[in-house]
Amino acid sequence: MDDVNDDDRKEAIRRLKASLGVILKPEGYRAQDLNWRKTTDDAILVVNVQRSMWGQEAFINLGVFSRRLGDHASPKAFQCHLTARIGQLAPEMDEKLQRITYRSLIQSDAMLTAIDQTMRSRILPLLDVASTYEGQRHVIASINRANNISADGWWVTAHAVHGLS
Repeated sequence: MDDVNDDDRKEAIRRLKASLGVILKPEGYRAQDLNWRKTTDDAILVVNVQRSMWGQEAFINLGVFSRRLGDHASPKAFQCHLTARIGQLAPEMDEKLQRITYRSLIQSDAMLTAIDQTMRSRILPLLDVASTYEGQRHVIASINRANNISADGWWVTAHAVHGLS
């Protein structure tokens, strides 16, 4: 059974935060609670750990807030113009990363290793591209207008579609 107690849940989140910090801090991201943000001339990049309120899992949410479309010093991932969960941007890892259980974070390093590899090989490069106005326009140009999802897997707000097109 996947049930974990409150101490295990806290330990799982602590381990995930520490692991993400090792990846993100050298890249210029600053931590605040369960969020890491990096500000560039054209964007605020957000990596967020979301704890499940009732379930036994955590999620890694990603966001790009275009500074051309608004002014927000500390946007949350859901307030960003481009958003995704880690698995959406790394389809080859989606099945493994769509369900990051607390147990998988505390029982072994396998899940943390998968997250580390995915962040370094796929997520950070995609965030880097989207950190520029030109990169944001590239994402917008690739969206499927039926569902506002880009070729890379970003969900794009209507405001971004109209403001960056």
